[in-house]
Amino acid sequence: MNELKEYRAIKVVKAKPMKYHEAGHWGYVRDYDVGKDEQEGYYIEYEDGYKSWSPKETFEKNYVEIEKKSKTFGNTCANGTKKNVKDVKFWGNGDLFELISKASSESEGWMKSTKAMEIPGVGVVVQVTTQQGDNVAEAVTFVPGAKIDREFETDENGKKTVVSRRIIKG
Repeated sequence: MNELKEYRAIKVVKAKPMKYHEAGHWGYVRDYDVGKDEQEGYYIEYEDGYKSWSPKETFEKNYVEIEKKSKTFGNTCANGTKKNVKDVKFWGNGDLFELISKASSESEGWMKSTKAMEIPGVGVVVQVTTQQGDNVAEAVTFVPGAKIDREFETDENGKKTVVSRRIIKG
């Protein structure tokens, strides 16, 4: 017989705490042992639909919970990000790339945005980002001779605020 090689299993399961006797009731354990009725463990559902039960110590040694972190979708500039994301850190100019457009759905977990960085007299670097759940795709290109056009609104105190941006020919 060939020598056995070592393998690491990588799988995503759904699980919840469940006592041994409850797992036995639902048929998730083989060779039911009444002496283990109060043993703590986990009910497990695998991606292929298979269902089982595992003792707590075994489960917690082999599985780590995937924490779903919510993302703040409303950020449009560094100042807004500082207010909404408590642990954000910037090095350099957090607004070097300016938001051109953005659409998102927090409930559906997606976001797409276009940001641009103007190099005065040369052109614009454009970055497009799309995110669906934990999947992110980005593209970057350079548009020679372009510039960023900004539209402003002025409030009653004379303070100007950028309300939209677009990329135009220089």
